[in-house]
Amino acid sequence: KYGLTLHNVLRVRGLTIDGEPLELGSEAPDAPGLDLLALAVGSEGMLFVVTEVTVKLLPKPQCARVIMASFDDVEKAGNA
Repeated sequence: KYGLTLHNVLRVRGLTIDGEPLELGSEAPDAPGLDLLALAVGSEGMLFVVTEVTVKLLPKPQCARVIMASFDDVEKAGNA
């Protein structure tokens, strides 16, 4: 609905196995430097203990719309 998790996580803070603090990412969307944030988000907490996450917030849509299409078979759906 809102894209990949990685695109909505700006910063992750946590602790390494040695208890050292770790901060990846930035509150600035295009901060310079090596980006290890994708690795941290993809690891889902397996590489270090996550203690804080900064996420991007989006305004609530004013309205939602749904479109439904029905096809007799997969081939007709693929050709549509």
